[in-house]
Amino acid sequence: MTGNETRKKHLKLWHALTIEESIKALDSQFKGLLQKEAEARLQVYGPNVLPKSKRLGLFRAYLRQFKSPLMYMLLIAAGISFGIQQFSDGLFIVCVLQLNSIIGAVQEWKSDLQAEELDEALLSFVTVFREGIKKRIIASELVPGDIVFLESGDYVPVDARLLEACELLVDESTLTGESVPIRKSSHEIFPKDAFLTERKNMLFAGSVMLSGRAKALVAGTGLYTEIGAIASALARESETETPLLIKMRQFTKRIGFFTLLAITVIGAIQILQGNDIKDVFLIAVALAVSIIPEGLPVALTVALSVARHRMGKHNVIVRTLSAIEGLGATTFIASDKTGTLTCNKLTVKLIYIPEHGLFEIGGEGYKVNGCAQKEGGPVSEESLGILQKLAITGALCNEGVFKETSSGYSYFGDTVDVSLLVLASKLGLNKETLHSYFPEIFLVPYEPSRKFSASYNKDGGGVSVHVKGAAEIILSMCENANKKDLREQSEVLAKKGYRVIALATGHIKDVDIEKSHLSIEGTIEKLQDLECLGFVGIIDPVREDSIDAIESCKKAGIQVAMITGDHPATALTIARKLGMATTAEEVITGKDLTKFEADPLEMARLLREKKVFSRVLPMQKLIIVDALKKLGHFVTVTGDGVNDAPALHEANIGISMGKEGTDVARKASDIILIDDKFSSIVSGIFEGRAAYDNTRKVIFLLLSTGFAEIILFFATSLFNLPIPLFAAQLLWLNLVTNGIQDIALAFEKSDKSLLNKQPRAPQEPIFNRLMIEQTVTSGGFMGCIAFFLFWIVLKLGWSESDARNILFLLMVVFENLHALNSRSEEKRLLSLNFFSNPFLIVSIIIAHGVHIIAMYTPVLRDVLKLQPISLMDWLMTLIIGVGVIVVAESYKYFRVPSLTDTLKK
Repeated sequence: MTGNETRKKHLKLWHALTIEESIKALDSQFKGLLQKEAEARLQVYGPNVLPKSKRLGLFRAYLRQFKSPLMYMLLIAAGISFGIQQFSDGLFIVCVLQLNSIIGAVQEWKSDLQAEELDEALLSFVTVFREGIKKRIIASELVPGDIVFLESGDYVPVDARLLEACELLVDESTLTGESVPIRKSSHEIFPKDAFLTERKNMLFAGSVMLSGRAKALVAGTGLYTEIGAIASALARESETETPLLIKMRQFTKRIGFFTLLAITVIGAIQILQGNDIKDVFLIAVALAVSIIPEGLPVALTVALSVARHRMGKHNVIVRTLSAIEGLGATTFIASDKTGTLTCNKLTVKLIYIPEHGLFEIGGEGYKVNGCAQKEGGPVSEESLGILQKLAITGALCNEGVFKETSSGYSYFGDTVDVSLLVLASKLGLNKETLHSYFPEIFLVPYEPSRKFSASYNKDGGGVSVHVKGAAEIILSMCENANKKDLREQSEVLAKKGYRVIALATGHIKDVDIEKSHLSIEGTIEKLQDLECLGFVGIIDPVREDSIDAIESCKKAGIQVAMITGDHPATALTIARKLGMATTAEEVITGKDLTKFEADPLEMARLLREKKVFSRVLPMQKLIIVDALKKLGHFVTVTGDGVNDAPALHEANIGISMGKEGTDVARKASDIILIDDKFSSIVSGIFEGRAAYDNTRKVIFLLLSTGFAEIILFFATSLFNLPIPLFAAQLLWLNLVTNGIQDIALAFEKSDKSLLNKQPRAPQEPIFNRLMIEQTVTSGGFMGCIAFFLFWIVLKLGWSESDARNILFLLMVVFENLHALNSRSEEKRLLSLNFFSNPFLIVSIIIAHGVHIIAMYTPVLRDVLKLQPISLMDWLMTLIIGVGVIVVAESYKYFRVPSLTDTLKK
């Protein structure tokens, strides 16, 4: 098939064709394509993907480094150096700027590459009909002619002609801009010139299934979809910055202002002292270089990239770098229950039949190795028949798949549905066989707002209905039973921790068995006077690691609440096992919550007291999250369904499930858990806190050494001494000596005590009181000692070059040893494992070694104005340099405990 033929086939006006005409036009059939045919079409049509934004190349990343105002200031400094004929300084500034820009470009390029790898890891899967068998495939492998099954929460991956639509409501706003959801139907035919929004028998790629189910014929993939026609617009590049980096951008602007102020003040002092204007410019250039933290952007990018990599090892995929720091600031986790706190391997363990009592069901998980028992013994033939009647309803009112394969069992679908199919298999029943006897006419799919599902099936010459759902909803449809006793029995099972599903059946009169004549509303009206078959008690075991994880959250000062649609008694039982709640007073239902939604004060009280929110409606999650944020919490929300998306989006950090989560939930979230485990969230919080901690270490190292250089310059200016260090020497200190060490600090391993601390306040500035005091203390000591050494050796008759040479070495030693102080803001150096960060130890050795080598390297020696020194002079600087460790250790010993207590209060 040629390219033009392919395009023409894609551009057919499918909405104007009948279902049969569409299938014929695409050479397909109702049981789907053959696998070989699908593979052949994939070669012709190509993968079902849209063009992606152009990835950030190395050269473009390099150019982006020059957007910083600090880079402009350094370029001006280089220009001034050339202007006053300090060619070596000017050339060195340019070379160092190039090196810094290259390192920054490589880091940004790698970060962009990681983001691309993330997109590839987050594959979307879809259910298709091929060779008459349902199977899951990657959405990019869809081809025209495939038959797909979609449900609420799915992103529509293709343009498709509807074959069947059940209560289908679709959001097409990304394509049409129309915010009102569109109700879809399959059997209507529309004029060829119908607008996109009027084509209600079509699904379009990029739209979202808000509710209902659909079976559809793939008509267009990739570029040959409606959204593909505007793919170039969608592929435009977007540039975002994390809140931390935005703060640092603002911080660097303040640094720039402070630099200009300092240059003005010191320049004025120099002029008043009668110094030559050339010397004033020389000092201005050097001062600008000393104040500006040139290596900070690179170090921050490395710190966040390291954290993202570490989170990945804990099965936490970070979609945006901002989520790293945000997760570490979490003060409240509103967690879903199923699959996160529990295993999501539902198993029917008990069956209650009215007038026949309880039956136990053996086996665990999705293995057909259990049987029904009554009081520990085998069941009678009569009891087996009663149990099978209930299991038939559970299997017919079911959208799941469970079948035996050569390698065991394959399954997919809702976990409740799968557990009921497993029960049917244990009782000798099979869904496919049952459907051959009782063909499905119409299905009312399960939706959270309805809390039940129903299936209408042919039954001899009539129609039977099979219903399952929440006990209180199903009992309202039944007439045969003592509802009070049944409700009490349901409560008993729920209090034991079982998820209770009620099942009912009945024969329906006056129903046209022609599917096209049925509607959701019409069929629901007929659900009355049914026979209650009983309850199944389904257990979802608590994850053992969740218990320890919740305890870790408590120690970390993080509150955890469970938000679930389950019965309050079931939710409380699970919460007790998890250690989240102990009494019924800590549980509130969505119905009770509604009474207080308009009262902010009462809502605030409830949120402080309640730990379990049960029978909560999707929009109530949004209300809870909004109220928590107003209380000052930094809220993390977990969810997996389309109805969780608003809460995930509203939360400070939204976390979706990688295994069971819907496409909509994943798109709305900041973080995705590959393994769906709550313990992975706690690991992510630890790494988030560690990343923020390491970021502060880097900032402290750079600012305290920069402050030392400022003190040195102010003191020498006030005493009218020669310029202590030239611009090239200061750049060497900031970008070579510190540049190696600050990147190594990003790899610092934080101990588990981070999870024993209270979370930081979201509005807390990075440059807080603790860092200010330590910067002034350490930086002030280094600056003052450096000045006194410079002053003393000049008084002793040393030449300016010799005095500057020994001062330069002392500053290198100070920065080498101060990197060790920066490993922890509160813990003393001797209490840390010296070799826990080998990168830092090696970086210190390299940084110092490079400086020694530079003394003996002709070109570097001339540029940096260095001279070899004696062993005694080196030992002297080393002994003096140790003083910065003594000062920092003394501060941590005497001041940090009292200051941290004050800050906690």
